[in-house]
Amino acid sequence: MRLAAGVVVLFVAVGILATTARNWPVVASGQGGMTMNDMMMQGMGMMGGPFAPSSRPISIERAVEILRQWPDAHHIDGLVLDEVEAYTQNFYGQFKEASTGKGAVQVLVDRYTGRAMPEMGPHMMWNAKYGKVMMQEMMSGSGMMGGGGMMGGASTIPPASAIAEAQAKQSAAQFLSGYLPGATAGKGDAFYGYYHFNVLRGGRQVGMLSVNAQSGQVWYHTWHGVFLDKREIRQ
Repeated sequence: MRLAAGVVVLFVAVGILATTARNWPVVASGQGGMTMNDMMMQGMGMMGGPFAPSSRPISIERAVEILRQWPDAHHIDGLVLDEVEAYTQNFYGQFKEASTGKGAVQVLVDRYTGRAMPEMGPHMMWNAKYGKVMMQEMMSGSGMMGGGGMMGGASTIPPASAIAEAQAKQSAAQFLSGYLPGATAGKGDAFYGYYHFNVLRGGRQVGMLSVNAQSGQVWYHTWHGVFLDKREIRQ
């Protein structure tokens, strides 16, 4: 009986891992680093529920309010909210440095709870200036267990990008031709260590991806779900 129960538990565990793996991020052109976004409860989590039939997500306007408060709540100075996008899995907020206009931090908001947390993936693995403190925030701040602030400042001055934005966009286009035929890389933003591009199909936004500014690796953001709406933030 104990052996049979153990086998059942093993099969259940394998099933959960297989389900989760479908939502892990896609990384092209080599090794990509961390691939545990859904297991770390990005957005609606691993299994997408359960929810009561009457459950309703918060509005994009409410998500904007939550994101505007995020830098002060975590003691990060000099950031301004640039845009907010709504997806079926979460809201995505993009912050820029007020002094340079350069992309800095990316934050997700759960559509149902309103909980905000640093985005994982390239935001933590490739961000040469803010990635380390974002990882600390996820592991020991409000992103994982509640409590304190940023536990330190930004990293030292990051290396200069080896790849220009135009070249990064070509890498994105090459990847999309196989991954999502008919899709193109749209508007791009430079972050410390990578470029961030909207993904368009039929002239409409459908998602986003990142391109490493040193290696040219492509990382498609599979954890957002279906694109719904967008707000450009006026300062």
